[in-house]
Amino acid sequence: MQKKSKENFSNSSLVHIPEIYWDYVTQNVLVMERTFAIPINDKKRLEQCNVDFKKLAKNAVELFFVQVFEHNFFHADMHPGNIFVQKDEGDVKFVLVDFGIMGSLSSFDKKYLAENFVAF
Repeated sequence: MQKKSKENFSNSSLVHIPEIYWDYVTQNVLVMERTFAIPINDKKRLEQCNVDFKKLAKNAVELFFVQVFEHNFFHADMHPGNIFVQKDEGDVKFVLVDFGIMGSLSSFDKKYLAENFVAF
């Protein structure tokens, strides 16, 4: 599941998905690429790094739309423990981890969701 998401976003300016080192993974240990990102809920550090919160929010919405409406394959366990932020040449990029729960929507559900967004 992580592999498919990594492929979907291989050239994305929105998100980085750390590489998993499968040769070192065991039943109890997941070994992945080290990243130097800030937990999404560490507002103080994000402010200290001059993260643009409006840009971050815009990127979050775009990331959601791309996952749901373009790829129809989305990270379904998006909570602060799985979302990090890194500054990338003046821009902000999400770093996502823990792809144990993924989702997809039927055409009907995507249409219904889109209609609800348009209604607001």
